[in-house]
Amino acid sequence: MKLTRVDMFFCGMILAIAFGFAGAKMFVPLLLSIIILVGAARLKWRKPVTTTMVLSAWYGMYLLGMLWADDPASSAKFLEYKASLLVLPLLFSLAPRQVNGAQKWIMTAFGVGVLAFDLFALVAGFIKFLPEGSWQELSYKRLASHFHPTYLAVYNVFAWAWCMLTLDRSKKLEHAFKLVLLVISSLFVGMLASRAGLLSMGVVLVFFLIRHFVQMDHRKIVLTVVSAVLFAGTLFLPATAKRVDSAIRTGTEQVQVEVKKEKALTSSQVRIVTWKNSVQLMLAHPFGVGTGDVTNELVKRYVAQGEETAADHQLNSHNQYLQVGVELGWLGLLVMLFSMVPLARIVWQKRLILPGVFLFLCAFNMLFESFIELQTGITFFCFFLTFFIWEETNHA
Repeated sequence: MKLTRVDMFFCGMILAIAFGFAGAKMFVPLLLSIIILVGAARLKWRKPVTTTMVLSAWYGMYLLGMLWADDPASSAKFLEYKASLLVLPLLFSLAPRQVNGAQKWIMTAFGVGVLAFDLFALVAGFIKFLPEGSWQELSYKRLASHFHPTYLAVYNVFAWAWCMLTLDRSKKLEHAFKLVLLVISSLFVGMLASRAGLLSMGVVLVFFLIRHFVQMDHRKIVLTVVSAVLFAGTLFLPATAKRVDSAIRTGTEQVQVEVKKEKALTSSQVRIVTWKNSVQLMLAHPFGVGTGDVTNELVKRYVAQGEETAADHQLNSHNQYLQVGVELGWLGLLVMLFSMVPLARIVWQKRLILPGVFLFLCAFNMLFESFIELQTGITFFCFFLTFFIWEETNHA
């Protein structure tokens, strides 16, 4: 298919957005605004796919939720964050019908963004590490800089999976780039020490190792084992080891909290407090507490229970399913779950690995974080969800 100049501009902007996720997220809203304005001028609309309609309905529920919200300012802020539910499906509704090699170019841009940020963060962290030898500079939030460590870990695991899947189809320079990214991402996820990120990387490594054994692909078995060794090695770094040890002790600590009626202090204990209170709010408000009111309602409960740590940090549900359930009610939760069904169906029917890894990473990390409450999460979720649907729909 021959692309027009507008189509080429459109594709270039999409690549810039893919890079921006991991490399310069502050520019993503601006890029989206420009590309929608240019795209809207083309007036080449197509019948929306199911995912587009579901995501639009989801955003509509946030609009409806403003009717019974107690904090209009917070509601407006959350509507701004959630704009990706409308904007990114619109983006791919306007995109050229077919672009050869779209996944390759978009994932390459994304991978370059991931590698660029990883190297920048490692160099910056090492410079800070040298004066006093503090390993904290090379771990978790300090290493992640302006990103949340969990989101950055998800980006790296996703990029690692893409590299492993496409390594055999790469030319020399591209092959070298992917080998470097495989090594750096394996190390970086471990150094980030996000518990959800560590689990995500562990599951993906095991999956690919089994897959390569079944295919008897000895070269990729070696590469996966090397990645696993590098990843496992980072778990012995002081800052990472401390967080892993804390996670292992969470079960015992939580029993003591329940039995002795102690207040939650550690991040794991506090997360359990947020989950319990979120479930109670869902049961008390089956239609939701209203757009943007989740944190306010939870803080009221934390204060009443004397949970000072959770109240002081004004913690949300720390679980996307509970977050949506509390905010929009049971119907909103069903709409959110259904938004992933069309892609899950395609993944199952066609045995697609990369979209499957994407769905796993999002669905799994939503258990531990309110994943789409930040631009870092919702743009990633909506962009790749609608991109994979667009790609497979056009191929069909």
